Amino acid sequence: MDELNLLFYSASLSFLGMLPYWLLTDAPTILSGSTNLTGYVALLFLANGITHFGQCVFAFTLMTLVNPVTYSVASLMKRVFIIVSSIIWYDFKKEQFSFINLFIFK
Repeated sequence: MDELNLLFYSASLSFLGMLPYWLLTDAPTILSGSTNLTGYVALLFLANGITHFGQCVFAFTLMTLVNPVTYSVASLMKRVFIIVSSIIWYDFKKEQFSFINLFIFK
């Protein structure tokens, strides 16, 4: 099975798995019209889906081109970058417990 078929089937199973939960929680609110779901928000959802799909295709393509250890190290470095950037962005102090929790639970 090639990468795009694998991506399609895993995304389809994820969609089918989450559909009952969405129908019970968010669908009644959205379909009743009690929320302000504008075209801009729908466009943001669409942009999120397209960029997520592009990232998945890129990741599957990259996994076929590089050594699995190299891909794992790159994934680890991405996680470290995200954690450090969030610490800088949200200005965590060293005495906060959330700073310690980053290292315990990640």
